[in-house]
Amino acid sequence: MTQKSLIDEEWSEFHEAFHHEPLDHVLKELADLVYVCYQYAAHEGWDLDEAMNRLHESNLSKLDENGDPIFRADGKVLKGPNYKPPYLGDLALASIRCITAKSSGSLRFKQIDSLPRFSQAKIALCPLAPAS
Repeated sequence: MTQKSLIDEEWSEFHEAFHHEPLDHVLKELADLVYVCYQYAAHEGWDLDEAMNRLHESNLSKLDENGDPIFRADGKVLKGPNYKPPYLGDLALASIRCITAKSSGSLRFKQIDSLPRFSQAKIALCPLAPAS
């Protein structure tokens, strides 16, 4: 199963829980979705925490001159006059250093050693191809 397939599967489970399950199940499925997104980013060698930090800063730049959000009729925050899109090009092209770690069954794993905060603690292992 590809990393993208895992995201699709977890999205479907989140969507189903959102419409039919209690809030604790919705939160669990949302966390699973975020987990596989971090796993995908690690697989690609991307620092998703840094991308999220930059996206957050970009979202804050959507505010108007008074520091207030500008809302569309449906509640979406619109881009204000000071909006700056996040620059992610360097992150998309960068390779994250990985240390080949222990093996588990027929899968080898790599330890992601340069991811900060959540991803370092929680998404430390991502599957590689089986050892030959």
